Amino acid sequence: MQTLRDGGPWEIFFWLGAESSQDEKGTAALKTVTLDDLLGGTSTQHREIQYHESEQFLALFKGGIEYTSEGAVDSAFVKVDRSAFKTRLLHLKGTRNVRVKPVHVSYTSLNSGDVFILETATVIWQWNGSESSRREKLTGLQTTTRLRDSRGAKIYVEVIEEGTEPEAFWTAIGGKGKIKSSDEGGSDETFEKLATKATKLYHVSDASGQLEVTFIGSPPLKQSQLNSDDCHILDIGTELFVWVGKGCTKQEKTQSMTHAESFLKNDTSRPEWVPITRVVEGAETTIFKAQFVQWKDSGINQESQNTWGNNPSDFDAYQEQQRKLREENAKRKIDMASLITSKSSKKEDFTTDGEGTIQIWRIENFEAVPVPADTYGVFFGGDSYLILYTPDSKKQPPLLYYWLGKKSTKDEQGAAVLLSKEIAEKHMGDGIKATLVRVTQGKEPGHFLNIFKGKFVVRFGGIESGFQNVQEEEDERDSKEGQLFHIHGTSTLDTKAIQVPLKAASLNSADSFVLVTEKVQYVWYGKGCEDVEREFADKAATFLHKEQEIVKVEEENEPEEFWKVLGGKGPYQNSPELQAEVREARLFHCSNASGKFEIEEIHHFDQDDLLMDDVFLLDVYSSVMVWVGPESNEEEKLKSFEMALDYVRQASQIDGRDPECSVIRILAGAEPPMFTRWFHGWDDTRGESDAYRLALEALKTEGPSVMDVKTALEEYKKAETLRFSYKEVARTPNNPLPNGGKGIDRANLERYLNDEDFQKLFKMSKEAWEKVPKWKKNNLKKEYLLF
Repeated sequence: MQTLRDGGPWEIFFWLGAESSQDEKGTAALKTVTLDDLLGGTSTQHREIQYHESEQFLALFKGGIEYTSEGAVDSAFVKVDRSAFKTRLLHLKGTRNVRVKPVHVSYTSLNSGDVFILETATVIWQWNGSESSRREKLTGLQTTTRLRDSRGAKIYVEVIEEGTEPEAFWTAIGGKGKIKSSDEGGSDETFEKLATKATKLYHVSDASGQLEVTFIGSPPLKQSQLNSDDCHILDIGTELFVWVGKGCTKQEKTQSMTHAESFLKNDTSRPEWVPITRVVEGAETTIFKAQFVQWKDSGINQESQNTWGNNPSDFDAYQEQQRKLREENAKRKIDMASLITSKSSKKEDFTTDGEGTIQIWRIENFEAVPVPADTYGVFFGGDSYLILYTPDSKKQPPLLYYWLGKKSTKDEQGAAVLLSKEIAEKHMGDGIKATLVRVTQGKEPGHFLNIFKGKFVVRFGGIESGFQNVQEEEDERDSKEGQLFHIHGTSTLDTKAIQVPLKAASLNSADSFVLVTEKVQYVWYGKGCEDVEREFADKAATFLHKEQEIVKVEEENEPEEFWKVLGGKGPYQNSPELQAEVREARLFHCSNASGKFEIEEIHHFDQDDLLMDDVFLLDVYSSVMVWVGPESNEEEKLKSFEMALDYVRQASQIDGRDPECSVIRILAGAEPPMFTRWFHGWDDTRGESDAYRLALEALKTEGPSVMDVKTALEEYKKAETLRFSYKEVARTPNNPLPNGGKGIDRANLERYLNDEDFQKLFKMSKEAWEKVPKWKKNNLKKEYLLF
């Protein structure tokens, strides 16, 4: 269950396992109604089916979800018996919102288009199909790492590509054989390929003493056809909605959802996992309202229920017209207005009231060492911790968190998992079970932050590991002169203090900072900081160094000593935009990986969501930034630039922003402060990765790292028509990119070859090239130095 930060309507998801019994499914639905009653009857309810969860549900679990083929166990802490470990094969489906599904342990389960994980007693293999994408491989690696960590990090991990498998792999999987193609393996989009059913509206009522369901009509539907005293079912083929009027009875509330499920059982042409969403009058979703002609949010008019569309021929003609219109719109452009007005699902999860006792241990040399109570809430990014929270209410079970710092070592992280059982047995009574929760730095959930009552600080450094020391960057070591902490958040509970490099460039006018020196602490307020950030900064200063004098400083009124500690007064991000009213930032993922250009909003985003082979749009209201990954393709760049300009044009008509606001292109690897400030705890050391080395190389060929999108769009469009010889395009030593690199898509250099050289090199036409599998294209491009 989640709720909006601003006190908006609740959203309840009830998840049904594929093998759960009918009475369990019914109980889940009834308990959802009971919970809704306790919350005032205004929640939106979503039915989620295993293997077919909605993107909104999957986005709640940032680390992905994993299915188990076994039933529940008595305890969350299961002793790992290596001799008794049962080998399993996991099939990864999805990109960012990954599903991990157990499949039959055999080579026959593998296919070239996906990623699989073979988990044995001593080794975890990640098998990458030859046609799997970089994103799928990255998601697989994250899942593999999580599996290893859950087993104490004592398991050997090996990542193998299709065609390079060791004999031990084939032995573990039960034999070697022919691998299925990606087409034979199927795709995640099967459901979307199903024929869309005719939209139908039904009336649900128990006025006669028995529950009756009556067909009302088909499109075009009118809002006046909805009766506030009853319930309605809206069937749009790919999804069912249960609409609950304000005056409907309790029976109508509970039975309408049940009847929607019976629709699916009686319709053999559709699977039972078609999504069902319950909406309440006055809080309808955008998709629901879009099914009605000229929907007005002011309310429901009780007019007669005359309908158009009872004539089958009229209805068929209307449906055909709508189908053609949808196809044309899909080819033309994305519905930008819906994208802008769609409600963000970034919600806080403060399910703990924070009223309980806390005990914290830090992992030191494979031991859990108690942390002094007066330092609770202060963490080191190079360490791992165990946090036991015991609520005062006996109705709530204890929560045992293991918090993993971004720079803590793998052996520390593994020890945290192993020691959790020991902590649970030692500090909880017999029969008391704790819920084990994994928390990573920067991804702390609301219920975790809530137990610290607004005191949460992350510092540089950490204790030495059992095997290796924490490697710190030069500017991430505590200085004798002082330490600087960045205060950022939107509420008293989600605001955090994160240590940043001790230099003026770390400041920005949108937030507050605390500067700890040998003699005093400076609390610095940026001109655009929120009131909650001011309050947290004041509070943070009292526990960062209790005995020091606190000096409050407004931006542009800093004493000389303040700048001296920072190494001198230098430039920092202080543009007027940062001093304006702060709106919640929104991040959109732009990709054509599925074959068509698609845009998806990323909820709960952070730096790790930025993928090197795609483009992202960051909307901060006062400006829109297009972040370009170094491995994104030409179409993604072009369409993203065009989309960003259209986004601003339409947004200005919807939310009143300046239509001339900045639209900026940002190159990966050289992000300016105006971009990184929206990613709390941005880590510049990610530049050590191979992907970022590519990004830095791209800076030399794609011009300035920050550029107006209109200018960038012009460059890319000009480059589309350019053609060169193979000698000019080949990536030989000291050979610059053609056209000085302006507008050139480095991931698809073969596009710029003239027809003669293309035919001579690849022995095929450009039209035939488009039908070649991606993996084969990549191999040929590497062979001919076009990669």
